[in-house]
Amino acid sequence: MDSEIDVSLARLRSFRTWKDNWDGDGAPAPSSELIDTAIELFALLVNTRVKIRVHVGGDGRPVFFLRDVPANAEVAVEAADEISFSFDTKDKVIEEFCIPFNGKHLPEPLRKAIAIIQG
Repeated sequence: MDSEIDVSLARLRSFRTWKDNWDGDGAPAPSSELIDTAIELFALLVNTRVKIRVHVGGDGRPVFFLRDVPANAEVAVEAADEISFSFDTKDKVIEEFCIPFNGKHLPEPLRKAIAIIQG
């Protein structure tokens, strides 16, 4: 049986085959460039030991939902070199938009936010 990580990675890669209007409402197909960035980001997020659900937004951007954390937490790929995140805890909202992302390290604001919600 495949691990959750393998299944999520396969799902991410499958987004390359999605065509325009994949949702029946005119959503654009995810670009290969954004999927490449999402795969790099996924590998780094997995190292934080959070469980992740992989999706594509209606705008064709890959989105990760963090599971089993005390927040509504999502991380989105905005561009090949930018990501955004929003973590809504019961006490506060932690978010940053259009953060530079080099594919090698989690941006510091995201790393800190994950540490906060992990306790």
